[in-house]
Amino acid sequence: ASYNDMMTNIDKQISASGSLNKETTLKLIRDQIRSIMTGSGSATASFRNLDAIGIKVSNASANNVSTSTSDITTLTFDKEKFYSALKTSSYDMKKLLVGEDGDDNKGIFHQIEDIIIKNTDYSTGYFNTAKASYANQISRLNTKIKKANASVEKYKAMLENKFKTMDMLIAQINQQYSTFLTN
Repeated sequence: ASYNDMMTNIDKQISASGSLNKETTLKLIRDQIRSIMTGSGSATASFRNLDAIGIKVSNASANNVSTSTSDITTLTFDKEKFYSALKTSSYDMKKLLVGEDGDDNKGIFHQIEDIIIKNTDYSTGYFNTAKASYANQISRLNTKIKKANASVEKYKAMLENKFKTMDMLIAQINQQYSTFLTN
């Protein structure tokens, strides 16, 4: 259920109406995890993929391939198929799920762990990179705001000078008019 909840939540957040809809890196991470969970990259002699051990993507199989997000979001668990696979070859099941020491073919769980570690790494991971990117955007926006404020201040000073000049001219005209009336 955790995988299903995670994928549903990610899909919701990165959808067109979601709060993270422009986060392409999150979409990439989601797609990488989904690909590992639904693919056959860790195939063993007995099992090609999770479906072979009773963990399958709902509505998807060799005979029913769908590109609908809802069809590739949910994993289902077939307990009987899982136990049957475990009885058939617990070694191959372990190799499919966690891999084997010294083997370049990592298991599914280690592949997912690698993606998560890579993307949550403090210095180079997604969150630090996003934080740095946002800090850079904020800095650029602050610079633009400072320039705009300086421009507004210059414009304000120019208007104040024009107003003072016009005020002095009006005062002179009023004085001349008053002098004209008294003579």
